[in-house]
Amino acid sequence: MSDHSFGLKPFMTHPSMRLRITLLLLAAAALAHAVTFGPPTSSFDTHDDNCQYANYGPGGGGTSITGSVTNGGSGLTLSGNDSFQGYGANGVCHLTFDWQGTASGSSSGIATVTPNFTLTVPADVTITCSVTVTINGIQESQLNCTEAPPGGTYSLPPQSFSVPPTPTSYLVQLAITATWSPSSSSPFSTVSVNVPADASIDILAGNAPPVVVPVLSPSLLVVTGVLLVIVGWFAVWRRTTALAR
Repeated sequence: MSDHSFGLKPFMTHPSMRLRITLLLLAAAALAHAVTFGPPTSSFDTHDDNCQYANYGPGGGGTSITGSVTNGGSGLTLSGNDSFQGYGANGVCHLTFDWQGTASGSSSGIATVTPNFTLTVPADVTITCSVTVTINGIQESQLNCTEAPPGGTYSLPPQSFSVPPTPTSYLVQLAITATWSPSSSSPFSTVSVNVPADASIDILAGNAPPVVVPVLSPSLLVVTGVLLVIVGWFAVWRRTTALAR
C-alpha cells in the first residue's frame, strides 16, 4: 500500500510539533479582544449667551479639559475645570463637560464609572448636576447629584453599567445647571467646577473574557482552518494505517 502521508508522519508524530499545534489551536479558540478605549476628544458645551464662562476668556481663562487612556486601554481618566458667572436674579446657567472617543474589542458586559469633582457654589445659587455615560449612542448610566449649599466635593459611589458586546464609541458628560436666587444682585456670583486630575472621573471596563464565540481575525481563521485540516488528515491517516496492518 502506497504511503500518501507526504512526510506528515514524522512531522505530526514529533512530540514538540504536536504540542505546538495544540497550543496554537487553543490560543485561537480562546481569543477574545478586551475593550480598548481610544483617547478622548474633550470640549465644553455652554448653552447660555447671557452667562459669562471662564473658558471664553483670553487664553481660555485658565480653564482646561482633558482625558487620557489608562490600564492598557481598558480605562479612562477624565479631568477639567471651568467657572461661570450669573447674569441676573432667577438667572439659569448650564455647563457641560464632554469627553468622547472611539472604542473597540469585545466587552464582558460590565464597566464602572467613579466620579470625583468639586463644585464651589455661592450661597445664593442652587445647582443640579449629573454624570452620564453613553456607549454606541445609547445612554447606559446616569448618576444624579444634588448640592447642599454652599457646595463642596462630590465623590459619588462607583456605579456599574452595561456595555454592549462590541462597543465602538463612548461619550461621558458632566452637566451642571445653576440657578441664581430671586434676591441675587449685581455683581452676580460665580460657580466653579473642578474635576482634578488626581481624583477625576474614571471609567474602567470589566475585561473578563465574555462567554461568546471568539472573534477571530481573518489571518487567524486561515491558520486555524489549516491546522484543523492537518490534524484531521493525520487522524484519518492513522486510522487507515491501523486498519491496513
